[in-house]
Amino acid sequence: MSFFKSMLQVFINVTAGNTIGAAIYLTVFDLDYQFTYGFLWQFIGIAAVCALGDLIFYSRTELSKKQIKFRFVLHYIYTNIIVVGGAFICGWVEPGEIINIIFLFGLVSVIYVYITTIMFKNDKKTAEDLNKKLKSIHQNEE
Repeated sequence: MSFFKSMLQVFINVTAGNTIGAAIYLTVFDLDYQFTYGFLWQFIGIAAVCALGDLIFYSRTELSKKQIKFRFVLHYIYTNIIVVGGAFICGWVEPGEIINIIFLFGLVSVIYVYITTIMFKNDKKTAEDLNKKLKSIHQNEE
């Protein structure tokens, strides 16, 4: 999958994750939030900036396992900064609401793990399919 398609997939997954996370957050804290069209643009903007975080994984050379792990940690921190920072900027959470902030970090963590797992499984399936095709081509050449 091309890098652009991968970022688009992340954008879609993050948008869905944000929507589910917002529904859970509003349900748990029983907030009578009035949605405006601005709220939707905020979601889209945060998802787009999160998708740009995939550039952390971009490399022209193959990465070592240590480099990949480091980049995952960096990506996780980046994602938290964007989502939680965006929540403050957009007024979804106030700085004094410690329980809400902790809950938000928890939601971000769960959604991050879920999206990362989905993307990993998709990438693994793509790699397996490519390996099968290469093996088939190699066997046909013999």
